[in-house]
Amino acid sequence: MYCSDGSRTLPNFNNLRPVYYNKGFAFFQTGERSNSFSVLNDNIFLFIHGGRDDTIKNILQDQAKNQSPITEKIKGKKDFIFFQLRNNRSLLEIHTDRFGRRSIFYMQYKGIIYFAPSIQQLFMVLPPSQRKISKEALYFSYHFRSTPTDQSLIESIKKIPAGYLLRCSDEKMEIQQYFDLVSLYKPEKFKNTKETELTNFINKALANEINRSINNSQNVGIALSGGVDSGLIAVHLALQKIPFKAYTFLYEEDYNELHRIERLSNNIDLNLTKIILDASTVLKCFSDANETGSEPVSFNASLLQKMISFCKQDGIQTFFDGDGADRLFFGMNAHLRYLKMGLLYQILSKVGLNKHAGKMLQKSKSGQWKQLGNLFENWSIGIKPYPERHYDINKAYDSRYEIDIFNKYILQYWKPFQDDFRSDDIRLYFAFQSIQMCPELFFYSAHEQFSQSGIENFSPFWNDNIVQLSLSIPQYWKTKQWRTKYILRKAGAQYFDPQYWIMPKIGLQNSLTYLVSDKIGRDWFREKCIAIEKTNEFNWLKEQGVAPKAERLIPFFEWKSSKKLEF
Repeated sequence: MYCSDGSRTLPNFNNLRPVYYNKGFAFFQTGERSNSFSVLNDNIFLFIHGGRDDTIKNILQDQAKNQSPITEKIKGKKDFIFFQLRNNRSLLEIHTDRFGRRSIFYMQYKGIIYFAPSIQQLFMVLPPSQRKISKEALYFSYHFRSTPTDQSLIESIKKIPAGYLLRCSDEKMEIQQYFDLVSLYKPEKFKNTKETELTNFINKALANEINRSINNSQNVGIALSGGVDSGLIAVHLALQKIPFKAYTFLYEEDYNELHRIERLSNNIDLNLTKIILDASTVLKCFSDANETGSEPVSFNASLLQKMISFCKQDGIQTFFDGDGADRLFFGMNAHLRYLKMGLLYQILSKVGLNKHAGKMLQKSKSGQWKQLGNLFENWSIGIKPYPERHYDINKAYDSRYEIDIFNKYILQYWKPFQDDFRSDDIRLYFAFQSIQMCPELFFYSAHEQFSQSGIENFSPFWNDNIVQLSLSIPQYWKTKQWRTKYILRKAGAQYFDPQYWIMPKIGLQNSLTYLVSDKIGRDWFREKCIAIEKTNEFNWLKEQGVAPKAERLIPFFEWKSSKKLEF
């Protein structure tokens, strides 16, 4: 290994600076709390994000016994970097974990390959003149509220998707997939499983993942909404007698779910911090998160800035949340609407009224009914409903436009699903696609915000056992009795108060909605939208046939404002 001054030395992983690995490779490190680094011999080294000390020891023991290659021990479980120099030839492999807990960006600039967990670190090398917005990524992010899995919003900066590795050897660079979700699809394993067996399976997997993630941490925190996901995590922390602090958001004189949390506290001890939000706080969080973020941060996600500030004061080291569980277990009311829509479409198709119904619904003044009409029209031309898409209800239906979006961005999910899963269940397809989009939707932004403060965050639902269950169980377990997350609710009810787990939940409202209810927020919002409508990006989207809404571009422009980017 060589530092930038050419001297052969071990890198200092605690500092934010470039470290060069042999000629042509460079890496930037953020200095997170729990990383493992080992020189296995003069020509091989291994660096593991979030690795315990015993991780390296086990790898070395396996290697000594010739039980498995060095990289097989941790492949898919951690992000890691493997470097080997042999006969003056270098091999560098950068592996992401299976489900994309953190982002890894890379670029090739002036003959050197740079990779880092943050775009800001790559900007230390990439001059402003080379920081051009990717139009393709902008188009995608407008429609799906996130960036593509393999591309950042900067043309020259790519991402390594979850379950992939970047291999650099002999001046060649290639991306390879090492993990496919279909490998977890085992419907025969759960075919005749009883409800209690499923809930036992979920609870055991969740308990094991929480225990594994603690990593001897003395200070544990949890985002507690009072809902099923966070409530179940809190239960397992309490059952394992792990002390923890809980944090919940309250909007000033507005949203709160304290009645649920109080009922939960009747069954487990809660050390609760109430974080009260006002318009000024929401604006500051939004600005701060986007200034340091590698990708645009939504209003709701940016509120983590405030939560993290409380966690730092309390010395929190490990933080849990339930992000992404909704996608694994059909947890939103919108999911139920899609399911009901599917049943209605099938009934209408049998009597030949599906096309007529679609056209009639499109004439409705109600946004939801109009969207339903667009979905019916799509279905009639072979495009079944798919998740995470934002539909412009004010835009006239255009089949060519819909086909283009489907072919560009959805076919990559839909075709392997048809080939490998051979199922018509919309719930299974929604889980399959959403799982692959969750890193950009939830994980990357949260991890980046927490890691900047030296805190490791986890969503313990994301492990092989629970993801396999989500994909493999008969999907009716997710929406039985027309309840969202039915089987998760039953998993919680194993421990106490079955009625608690079926209590109606408001769900954290969009903080933008709260913001514009305040005069300060309304004025800010109006000025932003007026400015956005005059931008090149807004006009370019119009030229592409989009009917853009300025408010949907606010996170992008807030993020862009501090980064000296060109369009």
